[in-house]
Amino acid sequence: MAEADASPGPLRCELVHCSEGCRIVMVSLWTDGACLASALGEAPEAEEAEDRAVARLLQRLREPSPSRGRTADGHRLAPAADVHPEVPEPIPTPHANSPEPPALAAPAAPPTPAAPPTAPAQHEPDPDPEDWSEELTAIDLELRRLEWGREQENTYLERALGCSSRSRITRYADLCGYLKALRRLETGEDPSGAGVPLQRRELLRQSDELLGRLGWSARQGRAWLEERFGRQSRQQLGEDQLLAFNMSLEEEWMRMQAESGSHANG
Repeated sequence: MAEADASPGPLRCELVHCSEGCRIVMVSLWTDGACLASALGEAPEAEEAEDRAVARLLQRLREPSPSRGRTADGHRLAPAADVHPEVPEPIPTPHANSPEPPALAAPAAPPTPAAPPTAPAQHEPDPDPEDWSEELTAIDLELRRLEWGREQENTYLERALGCSSRSRITRYADLCGYLKALRRLETGEDPSGAGVPLQRRELLRQSDELLGRLGWSARQGRAWLEERFGRQSRQQLGEDQLLAFNMSLEEEWMRMQAESGSHANG
């Protein structure tokens, strides 16, 4: 900003008007409690308006004026504070030495209400295919490899799936589980003692029971499934994964039981 080089007293700056795009600053020169001179500056910014007011004030002070401070008959004017520049009447006058008020801003728009969180899309398992001929052919080949006839197959099916014959299998997942179990068997194994696959229905029943023990809702169970297995539905798990899911629930239930016991003892 411009400065008064030989000012006989301190300068006072006052923001006397503030509106959008317009700032008016009054700069006055004071000594011994009397205002010797003042000037106004107008600009979009207060700093620029102050520079203009100072420049005008310095220009007035440099202008020769023999009558400054004296009446027409040569008598010196008594120092008074009523010597002010002409300030437009509608301009409001804030407190002296007040900091520049912030520019008027348009009222902020009300915040947009946040949209409720959407639940992750539930991935439904693929529907059962209508044509099971490929799997049925593969089962026939496995039975031939195992050297099993219809009677041996039915014996194994009764133990594995609770079905008296292959025609009783109504779920594609059960059929695939049966084929997978056959592929794991060694040639010539006895169907009455051969290893049976994990029964999916039983595994689902066990997980329901464990979730009930834990007191978890369906949402909590889904969150646990997503965290541990990256799936949103138990139907997306194979039998081995479903067993691992049940084991994780069992471990969590045992941990909670241990914690509740320790708190009771404490």
